[in-house]
Amino acid sequence: SFCTLLERPGERLAAVRPPTKGLPHCTYTTAKESFVAAIERMSSLPMPPKGAKKCFVSFLDSHFGAHLAGVLVKQGYDVTGIVRDPGNSHMVPAGVKKVLRRGDSELIRRGLVEADYVVYHTPDSVDDSIKALRILSANHYETEKRMVLVSSVMSWYETPALQDPAPPEDPEEPPELEPLTEDQYNRRVPHIKYQAWRDVEKLCCSLTTDRLKTFVVFGGLMYGAGESRLHALFRQAWTLAPEGLPIYGNGNQTVPMIHTADCATFVRRILTAEEIPESRYFFAVDEGNCTWKSAVTALSNTLGNGRCFKVPPSEFGLHDGIEHFVVNLKVEAAQIQSLMADDADWVAKSGFVENIETVAKEFREARGVTPLRVLVLGPPSAGKSFAARELAAHFKLPAFNIADVIAEYRYQEVELSEEILRLKAAKVAAKREEKLEEKR
Repeated sequence: SFCTLLERPGERLAAVRPPTKGLPHCTYTTAKESFVAAIERMSSLPMPPKGAKKCFVSFLDSHFGAHLAGVLVKQGYDVTGIVRDPGNSHMVPAGVKKVLRRGDSELIRRGLVEADYVVYHTPDSVDDSIKALRILSANHYETEKRMVLVSSVMSWYETPALQDPAPPEDPEEPPELEPLTEDQYNRRVPHIKYQAWRDVEKLCCSLTTDRLKTFVVFGGLMYGAGESRLHALFRQAWTLAPEGLPIYGNGNQTVPMIHTADCATFVRRILTAEEIPESRYFFAVDEGNCTWKSAVTALSNTLGNGRCFKVPPSEFGLHDGIEHFVVNLKVEAAQIQSLMADDADWVAKSGFVENIETVAKEFREARGVTPLRVLVLGPPSAGKSFAARELAAHFKLPAFNIADVIAEYRYQEVELSEEILRLKAAKVAAKREEKLEEKR
C-alpha cells in the first residue's frame, strides 16, 4: 500500500490505498524519492505557527500554483494543495503541509471547508473549479472565508471596444485600442474554447455571502519562473532553430501579459487585504502593453539567433494554443495598481520586453540550461578543425580555431593602424587649415 497524503510526523497519515497505473502516491516530493526518504524530508521542515491561516491552492504542479504556495509557506501560512499529475510532484514547494491528488474527493472537501483562503487556477479545465465551488456553497461558515478564481483574459477575447479605434498616422503601426476596464465584465465575450470559463466565473461571484467572499482574476499570458505556456517558444529560441521564432499574422496584436510572480503577489494581496475590495472582477496584467512582434523579437535577440518568421492566418490551426498569441486586447487594470502601488511589489511591472534579460535568466536557471563550450585538442593534422566544425554544426554553436583567431587579430590590427593614421592625417590637415584661416 502507498499513502495518498503525506503529513508531518506526529499527525496521522491519511487514506491508504493502492497506486493507479503503477504510480506510488508517496512520491509527491520527487518521482524517485522513496517512502522513507519522503517521510524524513517532511520531518525536517518547520511546523507552521499555531493559529496560522489555512490556505488551499490548486494546482501545486503548475508554475503559478507552485510559486503562490511557496510564497504563502514562507509567510507562515498552513498550505494544502492538489497536484494534477503525481509525476510532477517535484514542482511542489518545500513546506506544503498536505499534498492531495485529484481523486481524493473526501480529503479535498475537508481541505476546502477548513481553509481560510482558497485559490483555484483554471489553466486547462474548469471541472475542478466547479466541484470546489459546489463544495464551498454547500457549507456554512462561522468565520470569513475568501476564494479567488484565477481565470484568463481569454474570457474577454471577442469583447468589442465601446468605440472603434482611430486609424494610425503610420499605416505600419497598429491602431490605438480603447482599453477595456474591469467594470465592463458584463460585456465580456469569450473565445469559443473559453465559454465554460465565463460560466464558472459567473458562478464563482454569485456565491458571495456574508461569510464567503469570492473574487475572479482575469490573468494575462503568464511568463517567467521557468515558463509554462511560453515554454515551447523559449525552447525554440534556446535551441537556435534556423527559421527563428514565429510571428503570428502581422504581429501587431496587443497581448495582455503578466509575470507569474506578479500574478501570485496580486492574488495574495486580494486574500489578505484588510478591507475587502468592492469589485469582484480584476485584471491581472502588467503595464507593458507589448505586441506579439515586439515580444518575440526581444526573445529571439536575447535567447535565440535574432531571426523571426511570419505565420499566415491560414496556418494558425497548426499551432497549439494559438488563441493566447493572437488575442488583441488592451486592458486597464485599476485594482492591481491599487493593491500593488509600490514598484518594489513587482518583478516585471514594465512588461515582458523591458524585462527580457531577467526573464531569460529565470528560464536558464529554472530549466538548468547553460551555454555549451567545447575545447578540441590534438597534435597537428589530427583533424581538430574538422571535428570542431562537425560538433558546432550538431550543437548549433559558433566554431573558432587558433589560426582564425590570429588572422582576425592581425586583420583588426591592420585596420586599427590605418584608422589611427587617418585620424592623425585629419588632425594635421585641420591644424593647417586653422593656420591658413588666421593668416587670411
